[in-house]
Amino acid sequence: MKRNAALGSGLLLCLASAAHAADLTPQQALLSLEGEWTGALEYRDYQSDKWFALPVSRTVKMLEDKTTVLETSRYDDGPKTGIVYIYGLSAFEPDGRTLASASFRKGKPASEDRETVSLAKGATAENWTLYFDSTATDDDRPARIRVTMTYKDNAYTTLKEIDFTDDATETWITRNRSHMKRVKP
Repeated sequence: MKRNAALGSGLLLCLASAAHAADLTPQQALLSLEGEWTGALEYRDYQSDKWFALPVSRTVKMLEDKTTVLETSRYDDGPKTGIVYIYGLSAFEPDGRTLASASFRKGKPASEDRETVSLAKGATAENWTLYFDSTATDDDRPARIRVTMTYKDNAYTTLKEIDFTDDATETWITRNRSHMKRVKP
């Protein structure tokens, strides 16, 4: 009898998890990142084709409307530049698939972006992957851009890949990646 009750409880837990996964939206996944994070940003320098890593800290704050997110990233760009702050403001448009964002950094023009966001199948609140697709410029060249963000165990990674569209081939190259660990919810 105890085994049947345990099996029944296990089945109930599986069904609840499946229902919970079906309910998770890209917006909810992104909002779950609220808190303080620390980690590293790694980027490829196009001229030297070498990788560089910078320690980074990030704060993600949901604003009062419960849909807009303010992200503040801080990293040390060396003795010449010093501490760099990047401020990002983002929210989903009414279609629930388009993320509109604006980014601000001292000494650089503001940037505005719209990305189509999708959530991988089988996503749960504890383990999910988001895909962001857009068209923009990178290194002053037109490009298709895709970002993959994976969250698990209070940590997330991002991988940004670029396909320059001003050439005849489809060649995706990794532009940057980050690894972040939650410091404080």
